[in-house]
Amino acid sequence: LVIAPSPSLKKLLRGYGVDATIEIVPNGVELSGFRHYSRDIERETLDLNHGDRVLIFVGRLGPEKNMTMLLRAFAGAQAAIEELRLVIVGEGIERENLRDWCQRSGISEKVRFIGKVDYSAVADYLHLADAFITASISEVHPLSIIEGMAAGLPAIGIQSPGVGDIIQDGVNGML
Repeated sequence: LVIAPSPSLKKLLRGYGVDATIEIVPNGVELSGFRHYSRDIERETLDLNHGDRVLIFVGRLGPEKNMTMLLRAFAGAQAAIEELRLVIVGEGIERENLRDWCQRSGISEKVRFIGKVDYSAVADYLHLADAFITASISEVHPLSIIEGMAAGLPAIGIQSPGVGDIIQDGVNGML
């Protein structure tokens, strides 16, 4: 018996030739902390206005998260929706490259890089936003998307393993 946390991983394992019985058992996620939050962080703290439309990404800033593509898409959307802002919570090897890309693209004033935060503060940041966004191309079981949805956010992502298992286009978000 092989246990996989998502249908996409089961399909991937089949593609690798695993012919054993595969059962899907999603990772458990404690969601109560994302439904309720402390309100310790307000939009003004991040130089965001109440009229801004805020997208948020929470996660590690690694190559598989496809953050350059996310920033390109944000830049295009921001050109059409002036009050659009992006908050990025997390650290990783791509952080300085991404900050540089924002600077060169002229969107650095619209993007807030928060860095790593204590896990207990993640819900506060999520509750500042209007939608969760990801461009990740490889997720086994996308906990950050699930946490964003638990905070009441619709999710925006690309069709990819794991992401497409959680986001239902037109139901709880957009693929």
